[in-house]
Amino acid sequence: MAGEARQILAQNLRLLRFHRRWSQETLGFEAGLHRTYISQIEKGKSNVSIDNIAPQGHFLTLFTAKNSPTPSTSRTTTR
Repeated sequence: MAGEARQILAQNLRLLRFHRRWSQETLGFEAGLHRTYISQIEKGKSNVSIDNIAPQGHFLTLFTAKNSPTPSTSRTTTR
């Protein structure tokens, strides 16, 4: 379950970047996180805790901002 949640977050983060045509560096800047951390999240290698992203409240608003893609709640494999 935890691994699945991590993969859903990873997929949604990539979808957000694709939709906005942002690089990992741009998303990191907008979210107040380092681009390598964004990369680790997108690969599902980083176990993101609310303690890591809560101080960057803007990170969570990126998913609810106007023109954001609808986040996925289920895992789909696209390779």
